[in-house]
Amino acid sequence: GTWLGRQTGEVLRDRRTSTTPCAYLRNCDVTLERELWHIFVHDDDEALTYMLPRPDNFAGGSDCLPSGKSGMPGVNELSVAEALDASTCLHAKLRFEAAGGDSGWDVTPIDLPGDVAEVCRRNPKLAQKTLAPACTQCMVRSVLNPSLLGGCPSIYIPYSETVAKALAIELNALYGIAPEG
Repeated sequence: GTWLGRQTGEVLRDRRTSTTPCAYLRNCDVTLERELWHIFVHDDDEALTYMLPRPDNFAGGSDCLPSGKSGMPGVNELSVAEALDASTCLHAKLRFEAAGGDSGWDVTPIDLPGDVAEVCRRNPKLAQKTLAPACTQCMVRSVLNPSLLGGCPSIYIPYSETVAKALAIELNALYGIAPEG
């Protein structure tokens, strides 16, 4: 369909936020295999368009937002056109990388549980060996078995350097991001 004169994807109901009347808007300008930053449009007011995960929480994310729209409430009150432009900019810069040090390693900009679960499903041998610490985390397992979700602790569990580096490579492949070099 077309929204504000731009070619967009179909609008789908966001079943995860059943208390909020909003719809997911796919950005057809994103040329990757998947979208990391999702756009949600409030049913009653297009001016209440927001993105998840929040783009201003990532290095360089604020550079893709219109002037004055970083922080609260700016990021939660984007126009549809602003959200589409920010999403396109963010996805053009996207590359998953391992980052860390003495307190542990992680994947930046973010390793969403659904993406990690998909990496684990697509690579069962890697999931059982190198990526086992990531694939066995409760939040990742809850993607496959939603009944586990309520029992998952909301704590950050860092990876080892080996796991973070392997997961970053696999997430780039999942999204269709070409290897470096």
